[in-house]
Amino acid sequence: GKPLDFQVVDVSDDPVMLAPERVIAEEARTPFDLASGPHFRVRLLCVGPREHVLVVSVHHIVWDAWSTSIMVREISALCRGANAAVLPEPGVGYADVALWEAGQADSDDFRRQIDFWRRELAAPLPVLALPTEGTIDDSEVIEGARAPLAVDPAVAAGFRDVCTAERATTFMGYLAAWKVLLQWWCRQQDVVVGVPAGHRAHPQLENTIGFLVNSLAIRTRFTGDPTFTDVLREVREKALEAYANQDVPFDHVVQAVRPERRAGESAPVYRTWFLLE
Repeated sequence: GKPLDFQVVDVSDDPVMLAPERVIAEEARTPFDLASGPHFRVRLLCVGPREHVLVVSVHHIVWDAWSTSIMVREISALCRGANAAVLPEPGVGYADVALWEAGQADSDDFRRQIDFWRRELAAPLPVLALPTEGTIDDSEVIEGARAPLAVDPAVAAGFRDVCTAERATTFMGYLAAWKVLLQWWCRQQDVVVGVPAGHRAHPQLENTIGFLVNSLAIRTRFTGDPTFTDVLREVREKALEAYANQDVPFDHVVQAVRPERRAGESAPVYRTWFLLE
């Protein structure tokens, strides 16, 4: 592969003392050339004799959040004086993972998982009718926003107790709550939400740096007049099934399910994404 794009930038003489912030802002605005690379850039800013700022820019096409945690953990260990020889063994190479994944397409387990997704996402797939003010033109650029919500600690503790009683994780509980809110907003009895999967079930992949994350579509049907506990149990079951069938890349799932495509829709299976950090 190509050598690492690594630069040392001396900003110690900057009179404004905002050089790190300025360099970071410039770096954030610098695009990546996906055809020729590099897809990974490193700048070491020398602020003073004993102060440095490490700026790492990497495109999501070759990187995921798990990779970030690996890099931060190993750099931190080296900065504390650890010898490189004591670091964990590197994981399977990213290119090797891609070759392995391509070779799995003809395996019995891969076909079994594809069959699961065909059943789980069988037509008609619901289109989440999110309430909006007016219509959205296909050419319109929509800016995102944040809506923070503070939850009382006592309420959060009680919520965790409910999850524990149903043998559900906090992730499952919050996902169930999000689905209940979507069902109430959209007045729909069938809700599909996308969630991430680390796609690192094999121990050899725990220390692999690359973009391994996969997307899973979790479908919940609100039959009858379910209580929240009923919804939580349904979400728990569907989430466990989805993660047990996470080896199939999402684009293969879409090809197998062949959902109806609609003008202006970029996501063919789900319209909302749920992530718990």
